[in-house]
Order: sequence, then C-alpha cells, then structure tokens
Amino acid sequence: MVCRARRTWSSSYTEHPALAQNPAHAGFFISVTRLSVSIVTYQSDLADLRRTIHSLDAASGAALVHGLNGCDVWVVDNGPAGADREQLKATLDALQPSHLSLHFLASPGNVGYGAANNLAAAQSSAEHHLILNPDVILAEDAIAESLKFMSAHPDCALLSPRAVNANGDIQYIAKRAPGVLTLLARAIPGVPQRLRQMLGNSRYEMRDLPPDSPYFGSFLAGGCFMWVRRQAFADAGGFDPAYFMYFEDFDLSQRLARSGSLALCPQVRIIHHGGNAARKGLRHILWFIRSGVLFMNRHGWRWVA
Repeated sequence: MVCRARRTWSSSYTEHPALAQNPAHAGFFISVTRLSVSIVTYQSDLADLRRTIHSLDAASGAALVHGLNGCDVWVVDNGPAGADREQLKATLDALQPSHLSLHFLASPGNVGYGAANNLAAAQSSAEHHLILNPDVILAEDAIAESLKFMSAHPDCALLSPRAVNANGDIQYIAKRAPGVLTLLARAIPGVPQRLRQMLGNSRYEMRDLPPDSPYFGSFLAGGCFMWVRRQAFADAGGFDPAYFMYFEDFDLSQRLARSGSLALCPQVRIIHHGGNAARKGLRHILWFIRSGVLFMNRHGWRWVA
C-alpha cells in the first residue's frame, strides 16, 4: 500500500543549537540531482518521526539552491497491521511537507531493518539515497553539505556524518572493526571506563581522528544516517537480510568499500536520539549477539578493536 502527500507546510520548528547553520558554503552550487530517503519504523515514537521528517523537509528546502531537484521519502513500516499502523498512516497524512514527496510502504511482516530499507531503495532511481532512522534530526544544511561533498568526491560511495545526542555530546557512530572483548566491555553495565579503554573502546570509536576534518579510509558506518550512491548500493546488493537487526550497517560498509571510498564528513551534522542495544532489553541483546557472531564469521574475529 502506498500513499503520497505533498502539501504546503508552515511550522514554528526551532533548530537545536548544536545544528546551527554552517555559513561557510553559502551560495555553493552543484549539479542538479535528486535524493531518495528510506525511514524504517516499527512501533516507533511518532513525535520523534514527525521531528525527523520536519528537519528533513527543512534541509531539503535549504538544498534547493544547491542543486537538489526533489526528495522522495519512503516510510517503511515493519510493524503489524492494526491500530499502530493506522496511527502511523494518519500521522503521515497529517504532515504537510513543502519540499518532500512522502510515501508509505507496508512491509510484508517484520522483515528486519536492512530488508525494509532494501524495499524502499528499490522504489527509487535517484542518484543519491539516504538511509535514515526515525529518531534523527538533520541540521538545516545537512543535505546541501552532503550533496556538495559527494559532488566534490565522485569516487565516494558512502558518507557518514558528525552526530551528537540530545545533550550535544558527540556520538561516535562510525567505528573500526569490533573486538569481542571490546563489545563485551561496552555491553556489561558497571565496567570501569579505564578497563573499556584498555580493551580498545577509544580505537573502536575512532576517537583519535581530528573532529573537524573529513576522513577517508576503512571504517564501519552507523545505520542511523548512511548517505550512499544508489548505484553503489545496488552493486553491493543492498543490505544483507541475514542480519535481522544490528551489524547490517557494518556489513554494508565493508561491501561498499569495494566499489568506492568511504568518508566521514563532520560538516554534515545530525542529532541522534537512539542507540545502545544493551539498554533495550534481552531480546535486543540476543539480536545483537547473533548479528555480531554472523558479522565476525564473515569479516574476521579479533579480541579487541
């Protein structure tokens, strides 16, 4: 089932101070291009989703003068049919984005995060595709900065942003290859910070990189915001549906690196309200362990990052 909405949207949205607009690239023009976005939901917080789409609409509007020629947003619901889905559809119908073509797609059951994103990406022929969580707020210039960066680096297959949490603290969403002990130290409550560092946590989170400079190299991008060239995504086969949840973003990063460079771009800024599987209950911990074993079986085991 697909529904479309394209209306005028007037709002009193106030941007988070951590996402104040970067004036450095005002007036920068790039070639005209189109963007598609996939947002996967599963009984997601609808207030968060509204804020995400609101910020996406504002960022799309700001990018029009920088070469954006339309933004198609696919909201894919992995939840069961019923009251929650109807409420989600009503929420989307009530939104009035000025710069987005908003679509709804019901997945055939809970197919998993990666597989649901694949469903959305298959709907698009846009040059660029953004994989976005329903709890992310984009800076107003995030799309313009992404387009500028990808235009300047045509060999770049994947862009990862600078992320902060709601308090403005840096979230290290890009990672180096994980180690078993590194992950255990992060997952077990009460492990002293010093021991976590001894087991490679800082290296895992790439804390040694300059915070304000772009980085090209081998890393694993966080799935809350993955800007990819759609052709590179298709050539890599999209997300591997064998990962129901967790590590599917790391696995995709490894495969995208075969067709182009990966880049951290701190000029692209977001607020991410999610993360931390260990705090979401036993079911998420078990999914995390299962996916972690699958990832390491395919990409190599190590004790520490």
